[in-house]
Amino acid sequence: MNEARVETRDGCTLVFGPLGLRQLGKLTMAGASEDVLSADLAHLVDATFAFGSQAAVDALAARVRAEKLAAPRPPELAGLEPAAQDWVVAGEFGLSAAAIFTRMTGMKLRCHYALPADAMPTAFPHDTADFRRCRLLLEAVPSFAPRFVEVMTVASPTWAMLVNLWPTLCSTMDRECPDWRSPSEHAACHETYKQLREVLQHAAGETAWV
Repeated sequence: MNEARVETRDGCTLVFGPLGLRQLGKLTMAGASEDVLSADLAHLVDATFAFGSQAAVDALAARVRAEKLAAPRPPELAGLEPAAQDWVVAGEFGLSAAAIFTRMTGMKLRCHYALPADAMPTAFPHDTADFRRCRLLLEAVPSFAPRFVEVMTVASPTWAMLVNLWPTLCSTMDRECPDWRSPSEHAACHETYKQLREVLQHAAGETAWV
């Protein structure tokens, strides 16, 4: 089996392609104990994995994001408003945020290409990291916010429950993690996570709604 291509850039390790267990073990041994995985950075550079210290990851992600925002937009984005174009090329990506984006615009993203032609994504936030990325999208593209309830309520029964509790979840996160927009601050939003999981458990029929 061919090994994945590994690059080091500005103190971060970027892995491109399938990663075998042996190579994963080598990378794990070479990494530092304080290193963090960054799905955001991996998405920005089209890597399978990206990791490094939190400071190095945040700095490289910011530089790549600035480069992408300064570059010409792909022609397939021409029909989108500028704010939506910016999110596609440089936003903090997550499957639940991508589901919101696609249902708002009708444009399927690369992560949705395996879906049947007539199917729309239904991914919902499973944790505070996912929830944070959804909130960032709604802030980045303000025109989405007034349509959020109408559009996402019909996405799935789970989304309907989430939309109903969305203001409560947002206010809880704002209160316990005022700096939630920072890439690492969502990890401290324990009460928000508890509330989110209660909604999802109820949606799955695992607990009684209180």
